[in-house]
Amino acid sequence: METPEGKGSIKYSYQTHGPKLPTKTRIAAHWIILVGVVGTIVMIVRFGFSYGTWESSMGSGAFFAIFFLTLLCIALGALYLLPAIFLRKRKRWAWIYAVSTLCVAIIPLIGLTIVEAIRPHLLAGENSLYYYIAGIIICLVPMILLFIDVKNYWEITNKTVNNTSKSTTEIGQ
Repeated sequence: METPEGKGSIKYSYQTHGPKLPTKTRIAAHWIILVGVVGTIVMIVRFGFSYGTWESSMGSGAFFAIFFLTLLCIALGALYLLPAIFLRKRKRWAWIYAVSTLCVAIIPLIGLTIVEAIRPHLLAGENSLYYYIAGIIICLVPMILLFIDVKNYWEITNKTVNNTSKSTTEIGQ
């Protein structure tokens, strides 16, 4: 079944790519990817530049501590990036995973913000309250976007699941 332009089957094209993701879900997925990549790079660079300070206090164990923390940062970054990647692939469980990951990121930030508001400079430096509030906002934006577009996302994943099951039964016949 060719199209008039001879570009291939419309049906095949629809089944491989699926329906277009809602705009807010795409923005949330890209936001999560950007924050995950930038956050991972910032954490790795921060630990890398603090090697001299760590070496003076820990001696030869500093290299292994930095190496372990770098691997930990990469693992945490991957856990933060995975829901966004699977959101883009229209997986139903990815929405739940993305929202729960954002909740897990927000809860400690809210606690740190409350502690910093009650007792300034107890946990960190001078402007740490602003950093915690910025972190909450960075995590809240994609969560709000995902909640606004939840109905559209579930409809699209239903269409994708239905089209995939139809295509596998058509291949068998």
